[in-house]
Amino acid sequence: MFNSVDIPVLLLLFNRPQYASEVLSVLETVKPSRIYVAVDGPRAGHPTDAENVEKCLALLNRIDWPCRVGILKRDQNLGCGRAVSEGIAWFFEYEPMGIILEDDCVPTPAFFSFCAEMLLRYQDDERVMHISGTRWNEEFPIESSYFFTAIGHIWGWATWRRAWQHYDYQMSTWPLEKNTDLITKVLPAHRHVHYWESNFDTVYHQTQKHTWDYQWQYALFRNGGLSITPRKNLIQNIGAEGVHDSRSDEFRHRRKAHADFQIKDAHREPVRHPNFDAYNMDHYFLRKDPLWIRLKRRVQKLSEILTVA
Repeated sequence: MFNSVDIPVLLLLFNRPQYASEVLSVLETVKPSRIYVAVDGPRAGHPTDAENVEKCLALLNRIDWPCRVGILKRDQNLGCGRAVSEGIAWFFEYEPMGIILEDDCVPTPAFFSFCAEMLLRYQDDERVMHISGTRWNEEFPIESSYFFTAIGHIWGWATWRRAWQHYDYQMSTWPLEKNTDLITKVLPAHRHVHYWESNFDTVYHQTQKHTWDYQWQYALFRNGGLSITPRKNLIQNIGAEGVHDSRSDEFRHRRKAHADFQIKDAHREPVRHPNFDAYNMDHYFLRKDPLWIRLKRRVQKLSEILTVA
């Protein structure tokens, strides 16, 4: 019998204590027995970062239930690429499986039960590499409690050490794999292949990488990995800062999460849904924001790159 309290949680924090506080409020309800906290260091030239990092760490004083807490605190800023990926690697040095939450991903308590059961149910099935808490395109009808996809969303998710061992931050094998039908076998439409190939090219050629999640999706594609996706969305994304967010961008962000979600299915054979990934590509990944949002994001992204440089 699974117990969500026994599933460890990795909390990835930086300089947004107001967001982290909301995530911790949910953890206070669930009361996991092990929490790992990875905190990136302050950026040079950002005088409020150090204070906000300390405010994030101070939130841990609210943990008043039996809980083992591990902390990885950086003195210098690594950026969202290295800070997150190295934080996850650190987590799996100690745990064989677990839940991963960034500071702006507020889960329902049902998310923990869902992840716990799926982690234990598929822990020995290497075909399954990822468990999503976010369910995009809820208008797409799914009858079962959960289903399998080729794309794993990372706003509230879970995985195993056995899967993370396939992660390569540098994507060193991409030049060879690009010349194969790696992506075409999963997503045969040319526009879908072009999307992933162009993004993988960009990440591979970055000397200083600014992301970590494309590398993880590459690991799923390269190893034929499947993601478990719940029928209902279980994560409320509250982010309203940074290059990947806009409050008017409702189709990308999930402001509503379902607290009453329950798993009603017995064990399901890991077989990818035949149509959802293509639908998700067209209605999420390739759907365009309004022009003003795209311009704003480009300016913010350029500003972030110049700051890091």
